[in-house]
Amino acid sequence: MVITTLPVPSTTGVVFALGNEATCDFQAFIMQMGGAACFVYNATLTIYFVQVIRLKRNESQLKKWEYFYHILPMSMGIGTATAALVMGWLGFSELWCWIGTTEDPHEYLIRTWAFWYAPCWCCFLTVLVGMSVILRYVYVTEQDSARHDAASKARSVILAKANANKYDSGSNAYGSANTT
Repeated sequence: MVITTLPVPSTTGVVFALGNEATCDFQAFIMQMGGAACFVYNATLTIYFVQVIRLKRNESQLKKWEYFYHILPMSMGIGTATAALVMGWLGFSELWCWIGTTEDPHEYLIRTWAFWYAPCWCCFLTVLVGMSVILRYVYVTEQDSARHDAASKARSVILAKANANKYDSGSNAYGSANTT
């Protein structure tokens, strides 16, 4: 129901528009709340991953951040949706209901950037930086592991050759000569 044209006011001329201002405001509120909370949740999830993978935080340290992981996205979603509703910014927006268009395109641009695009880009950059930090850490760890694995394999080969030479020289596993 939220991502359809059904809640759009029927006076707009949009196909399948059967709603009124109240249904339009409802759709706009839900879209703003859910959308804003969604991308902020992605950013907080990235922060969690960085703390676990890169910073090696334990469960008790992460427990301190748990409220932040939920309160920030929910307050961003509910806060921006409620503020837009109270300020009368919600309405028909060319195809569906969201932050309604205004007569002044500059004002509409400011509204959409303040309530959607700027926070979205901040969250995108948080995810980009966080995932880059994790990728770099995993890459370096993998390289160190491969280097140590190669050194371990080299030692194993050297020991195997030394043991093979030892047994080929006529002594048995107990160090005495073979008498066969």
